[in-house]
Amino acid sequence: MSEAPADDLNTEVVQLLPQVDALLNAYQALQLENAQLKTKVSEMEVEHDDLVEKTAHARDRVESMINRLKILEQ
Repeated sequence: MSEAPADDLNTEVVQLLPQVDALLNAYQALQLENAQLKTKVSEMEVEHDDLVEKTAHARDRVESMINRLKILEQ
């Protein structure tokens, strides 16, 4: 009878192995997805900074044109 609890334990472990494998696979997939998302965020931050700079340059050019038009009106 002392083997019955051990058999039950072994059965439970065997039943849990697929779930553990599934969790490990999900964990690895999430790690990969997280790394990809971090890379994408980094790329988007660079793109955002570039767009902010381009917007500032465009604003400066428009303001310069407006000032020149005001001078021409006088």
